[in-house]
Amino acid sequence: MFFTKLSVVCSIVSLASALIINTPSTPWYSDEEVTITWQNQNTEEPSVFSFLLTSSAVGGDSYAIADDVSPVSGHLTVTLPNVQSGSYVLEAVNVTDVNDVYAESASFEVL
Repeated sequence: MFFTKLSVVCSIVSLASALIINTPSTPWYSDEEVTITWQNQNTEEPSVFSFLLTSSAVGGDSYAIADDVSPVSGHLTVTLPNVQSGSYVLEAVNVTDVNDVYAESASFEVL
């Protein structure tokens, strides 16, 4: 029984870590075009996901910046919304449940 539970937990962790979002190496700017890059280390689900730009501040806002993204492409260019300057992370989330986070970048600055 314990082995079965451990196997299920390992499978879930494996899926969650299958997507790795590259953290931007330079600050991003509101209302400007940016390119998001990532590695997909597993061909299993998710078949598509959404990207959120989420403020690192406690109670900070999240902005949907891309929907129905294919994990296979490895890159996407989007125009950032007009957001308050600060520290943010990118989150790859389930398209039907934003609380189901597949991957998160390290924090970076948006100016």
